[in-house]
Amino acid sequence: MTSGKDKQDSLTTAPPLTDAVPLDFLDTSGALFLVVGPEGRVPRASTALLEASSGVSGPGEELLTGLLGEVAADQLLRHADRSRRSNRPASPGVWSFDFTNAPWSQCRVFLQPLAGTGGEADVLVLLRPEPEISAERRQFERILNSMPDGVFIIGRDKRVRFFNEACGRITGRSPEEIVSHGCACNDVINCHTEDGLSYAHSLCPARSVFNGEAGYQREEMLVTNSAGEERWVETSYSPVPSPEGGIDYVIGVVRDVHERKMLEERLHQTEKLASLGQLVAGIAHEIKNPLGIIMSSLDVLENRKRPAEQRREAGRFIREEIRRLDDRLRSFLAFARPRELQPTPVALSGLLRRRAASMESLYPELTLEVDIPGPEPILYADEEQLNQVVTNLVMNAGEAMDGGGRVMLRARQQGGTAVVEVEDEGPGVPEEFRSRVFDPFFTTKADGTGLGLSICYQIVLAHGGTLSIGRGRSGRGACFTVRLPITRRFEESDTGT
Repeated sequence: MTSGKDKQDSLTTAPPLTDAVPLDFLDTSGALFLVVGPEGRVPRASTALLEASSGVSGPGEELLTGLLGEVAADQLLRHADRSRRSNRPASPGVWSFDFTNAPWSQCRVFLQPLAGTGGEADVLVLLRPEPEISAERRQFERILNSMPDGVFIIGRDKRVRFFNEACGRITGRSPEEIVSHGCACNDVINCHTEDGLSYAHSLCPARSVFNGEAGYQREEMLVTNSAGEERWVETSYSPVPSPEGGIDYVIGVVRDVHERKMLEERLHQTEKLASLGQLVAGIAHEIKNPLGIIMSSLDVLENRKRPAEQRREAGRFIREEIRRLDDRLRSFLAFARPRELQPTPVALSGLLRRRAASMESLYPELTLEVDIPGPEPILYADEEQLNQVVTNLVMNAGEAMDGGGRVMLRARQQGGTAVVEVEDEGPGVPEEFRSRVFDPFFTTKADGTGLGLSICYQIVLAHGGTLSIGRGRSGRGACFTVRLPITRRFEESDTGT
């Protein structure tokens, strides 16, 4: 009886390919081989091959598919067909086989046409195990199994070819069972969005990589494990190109980020509560002073012994403070309950020039200059809300220049971004305040609400843009810069496509 080592030696030193070597002799020598006929028939396989692939009961087309997967099996059949038609032996290199009962998985493949006429000949497919490669693979698997992140490999047939132990912990599935049973990726990793939309088909990142739509994909998603528990994971997918230029495999990396996501959610809730407390404190502060003035003025009105002029003045105070309270409440509502965007095509040139003319009539002490070099930026945005942003920034500039001065309004296009600058000649914003100027209720003015710039920031953010502050070009004054994307939706409507 031959030992495992003797059998291994006989496999690696199988007889050379020749028509003179009977298949029965090859079979008794322990060689791994199968015979491929025209149209992909597999009429015969060696005893050693059937033993190594114990999940298959006998030769047949399913044997080749079971060992290689559909895509690789088709490739091998094409190599065999070329060898058959040329009537010449060939060796298409080292291939990976999914043996279930063997210490090796990498085999060098040799092809030899057998006796036959033209394209009707059978082709002998002889496999020679590569022990060195198998040892390297085992070392490679040990390294990947020691990683805290999940690593898996998918073939073009969507079958999982490798599944490390961390993947097993995340999904609650056995790596050995998944690989040996040839499970499909979407049967193993039950991933979906927060709304429950499955990634199994059109949303599958691995599918995008295989289709060449993306060279590298990174996603955050929910995975439901075998116990029915949901966990947040971060996944990334990278292609493994084939020598022919296609993609043979996709390597996926899964990182369990559930604790981080839960911490972020708690932090978000804490920030919301802090903002709510800040809003309530700001409202209380802004309402308290006018209410105090109104109460004092009412005391004067109710005292008939006071001179008529004092009582009339008290009435004016009440009216002014009520108007002031109304303004404050409007600002609070604009900040706390932003209006939904209603985007339309907006030409920045016309918007800025109309704002400049309107603001100069309201604030004659200001000189507003509009500078739009180059092509006119046009974007898809809510024009009314952009008007509010420009108005608030110009008013802020005017208040910074006590006694009046010049305000520059500039607009330009940089690639797919529209840039608007509002620059004044005031003292500028001290460095220590710049990180806080967009915070709600932050103000350095005696009668300011601290909401004007916060509302601007909120509107720009809703448009997918940014709002920043810096020094003016002359080195003095403040310059607020708004950057807004020129969205694809407008570009399509503009061209009629």
